[in-house]
Amino acid sequence: MKIFYRFIDRLVFAAGVLLFLQLPNFMDQYTQRLGGFYDSEKQHMERYREIAERHFEGDMQKLLDAFEKSNVEAMEETGKELERTAGRLEELKEGVEIMENASFLRQIGYLVIHIDFDIARGTLKSYTPGMPLTREGLISGLIGGVLLSLLFNGLVAAGRIPFRKKQKKLTTQHSGE
Repeated sequence: MKIFYRFIDRLVFAAGVLLFLQLPNFMDQYTQRLGGFYDSEKQHMERYREIAERHFEGDMQKLLDAFEKSNVEAMEETGKELERTAGRLEELKEGVEIMENASFLRQIGYLVIHIDFDIARGTLKSYTPGMPLTREGLISGLIGGVLLSLLFNGLVAAGRIPFRKKQKKLTTQHSGE
C-alpha cells in the first residue's frame, strides 16, 4: 500500500510541476493580448484627440463637455462611453507596464488582483501550452509541485483521522478486557 501511496504522491507532485510551469507561459500570452487591447483602445482615443485638436484646441475635456451638454441622447451616451474608454485606457496602460516590466511576483500579484476576465478567457481559449525553462518557470513548477503534494498529503492525513479514532477505541476496548 505504501508503494502505491508514494507513486501517487510523485504523480501529484509531477502534475503540480507541469501545471505551474504553465503560469509564466500563460502570463506571456495574457500580456500579449492585454497589449493588443491597449493598442486598440489607444487608436480609438487618438481619433477623438484629433477631433479635439480640430475643434477644441486639443482639450479633451471640452470635447467631453460638448457631448455632455448635447440635447441629443445618443451624443450624451457617446460622451459617457468616451469617458469609460479613457479610464479603461489608463487601466490597460498600467497593466501592460506591470506585465512587461515588473518583477515576476509583482506580475502575479497584478494578475490575482486586477485580472481582466474577458482577456483571461480569450487567452485560455487560444492558449498554447509550453515549457518555459526560465528561472520563473522552474520556480513556479517547483512551487506547484510542492503545493499539490502538500495538499494531497494533507487530504490523505485528514482522511485517516476518523479511522485512527476508531482504531484507538478498538485498541482500548481490547486492552481493557
